[in-house]
Amino acid sequence: MQSTNDLLLALDQLAFDSYPSPAAYPSKYDRSVALTEYQNKVNALVSEWKTWLFDDYASHLNAAQQEVLYTKAYADGHSNGYREIENEFAELAELATSLFSLGK
Repeated sequence: MQSTNDLLLALDQLAFDSYPSPAAYPSKYDRSVALTEYQNKVNALVSEWKTWLFDDYASHLNAAQQEVLYTKAYADGHSNGYREIENEFAELAELATSLFSLGK
């Protein structure tokens, strides 16, 4: 598994350098294929990054709880990029940990 920094750099590079421009593809089919390949690369990196995020910040939570936190972190942070999603997720995981410890 790559480090989070490497994953985020790869995502940034994909977003800025590899997005299939319409001008580069003369037919809709060719662009559709390029977009599918691009999205598959993005999805693979995001999946690996989410695994890292869940393991690093919320390994004590179950998968459903991790997804709830991620959904909220994504909604609050996606407009500022993946690092902001990570910051939001870390804060939410810390809050969840505090709340669960109160119930013990």
